[in-house]
Amino acid sequence: MLNSSNYLPNILNPSTHFGYFIYGEGGVIIYVNPYFAEILGFNAQELIGKNFVDFLFNPEEEIKSYISRRLNGEEFIREDVHYIFITKKKSLMPISVSSYTVLYENKPAGFVIAIDKTKEKSYERLFLSTSQINQMIVRVADEETLLRKICDIFVDTVGYDAAVVGYIDDSKLFKQKYAKAKTKEHEDNLMSIKIGVDPDTPYGKGSVARAYASERISLISDVLKDSALSAWHDYYERFNINSVCSIPIPKSDKIEYIYLLMDSMQNAFSENNIDRIIEMANSCAEEIAGIIKTAINSGEISSSDIWDRNYIPIPDTNPQKYRTI
Repeated sequence: MLNSSNYLPNILNPSTHFGYFIYGEGGVIIYVNPYFAEILGFNAQELIGKNFVDFLFNPEEEIKSYISRRLNGEEFIREDVHYIFITKKKSLMPISVSSYTVLYENKPAGFVIAIDKTKEKSYERLFLSTSQINQMIVRVADEETLLRKICDIFVDTVGYDAAVVGYIDDSKLFKQKYAKAKTKEHEDNLMSIKIGVDPDTPYGKGSVARAYASERISLISDVLKDSALSAWHDYYERFNINSVCSIPIPKSDKIEYIYLLMDSMQNAFSENNIDRIIEMANSCAEEIAGIIKTAINSGEISSSDIWDRNYIPIPDTNPQKYRTI
């Protein structure tokens, strides 16, 4: 059995690549390095004496068995699992952990190495977004279905908390056209929240405004720390939103639509994938432009009623087809 008393804390304590903590009876944290505390938004002393299970989102019952076995000195195959931890600000943080049975101050203890998986998780989610959306581009019949389905994918398939698509009107306000969220209450509020692009107003300094002005993806990894977003802080706290991302959709040398994504997880949108998402956005723009031009030229729809039709799925069609009412 590894004896951690002699050297592990001293060697690993300064690490900025991974966190670790040691727990004793019942899962109570008896030692923690600063980086793990930082990941969760605490200082190290705030975590000492706390049961680490209390920081887990929906912990499995078997974790109590693991704790008991380790504290009885049992050595078994290393436990590699992925947990969702709850931070000090009540946001959710995916963390990969590897646990070992060790001796600490001559008593059996649990030694847990923790790696912040936010960036890797973000990559997986954004990759899933782009692959799903690229498939949708060739399977839908019109612009509204495409834009709505992309919002649905961001929430239902990828797992973000909310997505809304809209455009900038003549008053420099973001005109929401369709919203998708994990709750109906959030969807309703997304359709009415005031967002703009005029930087001289309190509502014109957010992610949408930055995406509109720069014509590039705007990522904000911790919205409650950004003072420019203070107009929406109450909203973010109400719906537990910690990061946002805006994706501009250009057409004919102007920003035609903007997707606004929201998530409860900090750093949910990886900057490493901006180019990939921009590529996706441009592909969507080209497809949207072609669909709407064809539909208007054929007389199927007018430019004024693009958003005013309801779409009903036709059963047993693959790819999915829709009828209008």
